[in-house]
Order: sequence, then C-alpha cells, then structure tokens
Amino acid sequence: MDETTDVVARTELPEHYGRDPVEFSGDAFSRDEPGIFAPLRDALLAHGDHYIHLADLKSYLEADRAVCALHRDGYEWAHKAILNVAGPGQFSSDRTIAQCAAEIWHAKPCPVR
Repeated sequence: MDETTDVVARTELPEHYGRDPVEFSGDAFSRDEPGIFAPLRDALLAHGDHYIHLADLKSYLEADRAVCALHRDGYEWAHKAILNVAGPGQFSSDRTIAQCAAEIWHAKPCPVR
C-alpha cells in the first residue's frame, strides 16, 4: 500500500456527513440549479476522492467551529484582527514585492519624496 492509498484508507468523514452528506446531495446551496453539486459529491464519495480532499475535513470543521466561537466574542475577535493587521512581519506584501523586484526583475528601489 503506498502512502496515498494509506491516507485514503484512513480518511473518515465526520459522523454527521455519513456516506452521502446532505450538504452535497441536497440542493440547499443551489436552489436555482438543482443537482449542480452532484459531480462534486460523486468525485469525493463515489469515485475515491482521488486528491484526498476529505482527509483533513474533520480538523477543518474543528477549526471552523473555533473561528465561529471566536467571532461570537466581539472583543477577542477585534483584538486578534488588529494584531493580525498590525504585525504581518515577513509575510508582508511589501516585502514580497521588494524581493521579487530585486531577485526576478533586478530592479532598484526608487525613493518616493
């Protein structure tokens, strides 16, 4: 058994999804286009989830619940949002653009006065 097959074999859907999740098979999200998500449901559940999309579904749903709980606490949500915006550090788009300009385009900074 290769690593991918092993991951697929160990992938378990949360109990509320069952093997034919209502979220996919129903039309709650596509009332104007009934059945539009059937190919997605089939790809994930009937044809083996080739790209292993569901392998981390359980942890994704746990993280989603934690985010929803945080959002209900307006003060803590605002606090974390401010920290997130104020401290992007090395992931800043300014740093990324400067790095691309220097390493890819070999452009020199142009001071703005």
